[in-house]
Amino acid sequence: MLLDHTAGFPACRPFWEEIAAHDAKAKPADKLLGTRRALAFVKERIADSSLEYEPGTRCVYSDIGFMVLGWVVESVVGKPLDLFLERELYAPLGIAEELFFVRLDDVRARARLERRVFVATERCAWRDKLLAGEVHDPNAWAMGGVAGHAGLFGTADAVWKLVSRLWACHKGRERTFLPGTVARFWTRSKRVRNSTRTLAWDTPDAAESMAGKRFSRMRWAIWASRARRSGSTSAPTPLGLC
Repeated sequence: MLLDHTAGFPACRPFWEEIAAHDAKAKPADKLLGTRRALAFVKERIADSSLEYEPGTRCVYSDIGFMVLGWVVESVVGKPLDLFLERELYAPLGIAEELFFVRLDDVRARARLERRVFVATERCAWRDKLLAGEVHDPNAWAMGGVAGHAGLFGTADAVWKLVSRLWACHKGRERTFLPGTVARFWTRSKRVRNSTRTLAWDTPDAAESMAGKRFSRMRWAIWASRARRSGSTSAPTPLGLC
């Protein structure tokens, strides 16, 4: 249900505002904003909140659902999400230097990234600066830069390499990923009638889908055609492809 956005979670919630309110009253040593220490704060708020709808009855694209999904992965593998993806997925594919998260409170990691050039996203009013080299999404930023729903940086080449490998596995040309697993992720979910969602992906639909008739008009997406070997890529998100 988390993967096809039918788990009952709302689309989003401004946790960064709640963390900022907490920090306004906290001692300097207890401030959380922009650090991994904010994770416990957000997890507690989600655990104490109610679902928006009965799971399995609606499809609502949910940042919160993918936050939870990221924590589920961490619990299963026993590693932080960014380290797990780097070591178990991106490094074996040869793209670990091109797809990565930026931990805001890791001084050494940020120092290594100073030589890289990042495209700026916008001038953020509440952070009071031009955003470049740090995650744009405010909730992911508030939690230290690594989250299940946002925070992944990458090049178009690296994204294309990843999608090309998925395509090759889907066609049975290699087995980095099992063909049946890729096919399952690329098949529409039947949980909610008329949903365009698959597992973590979306599919074209002129009326409702983010893809429109074929490709997304959003900046943060990857769209590929199963009918022929073509695709459209831009900046990727962690885990989900829209």
